[in-house]
Parts: sequence; structure tokens; C-alpha cells
Amino acid sequence: MDSVEARERTRVLTDEASWALRDVTRAAVDVDYALARHMGLRPMDYTALSHVFTGNGTLTPRRLSDHLGISTGSTSGLLDRLEQAGHLHRRRDGTDRRQVNLEPSERSVTDVITALSPLFAALEEMADRYTVAERETIADYLRRTAELMRTYAEDIQGFTSPG
Repeated sequence: MDSVEARERTRVLTDEASWALRDVTRAAVDVDYALARHMGLRPMDYTALSHVFTGNGTLTPRRLSDHLGISTGSTSGLLDRLEQAGHLHRRRDGTDRRQVNLEPSERSVTDVITALSPLFAALEEMADRYTVAERETIADYLRRTAELMRTYAEDIQGFTSPG
């Protein structure tokens, strides 16, 4: 437990699973920053690319701008950088040619998967310590938690996750 968590625990009473999840979310932020540096991206560019990854090819520049909380002009510059670096493609919508959808490049997907492979392997190894039933319970808890967190984000900022 770090000093920040120790202070937080004096202000918020919740069970140990919630504190563990808080630690996981902090570690996930650390991983995101490390991946951004590994890929030679600015943190905001990596965050944008993460939204593109989870957007299923239907994320528009305008929605990305809303997600990031930056102007459409700043988003255009960010997308130009990502596209020039080969991380994403802008594709015209098949039914509405005025609409542009953002898709990650295959190279970018491969780069992220390759970079995350050691972490995925370690997580698989750790998961092997649990029974199938326990893993299903953990997965259910994590999925429900992710949904609660998305709902919370929508409630406090009107943010709708592309995922």
C-alpha cells in the first residue's frame, strides 16, 4: 500500500476488493504510459489511439474529440500525427460518405499486441492458480465493474465509451 492509498483509506470505507481494483486501475494507467513511450507516442495520442482500438471502426473524429475533451482542430492535428506515423486510417462510411470513421492500422494493432504479450502471458500464468469457476467469478466481477465505471463516467461528464 502506498501513501496515497493509505490516506484514501482514512476517508473512504470500502471492502478490500475495491481497494485492490483501485490499485489495478493505477497499474493500468502506468502500463498505458509505458506503452505510449514504447510506441513513441505522446500520452494524449496514445489515449486517442486506445479509443480508436475500442471504437470498432465506428468512432468519428467528432466523437473522439468529445471523448478527449479537446477541440476538433486539436483532434485533427492529433489524427494527422497518428495517420502519418501509420497508426490509424480514416475511412469514409459506406452508407454516408460525409462521415469519416477511424480504424487502427494492422501494424499498430500488431505493435500493441506484441508489446503486451509478456503481460498477457504473466496474467495467464497467474490465472492458472484459480479454478475455472473462480476465474469465471473474477471475470464477471471485472466486467460488471467496467460497466459501472463506464456508467459513472457518463454520469459525471456525459462521456460515452466507444467500447
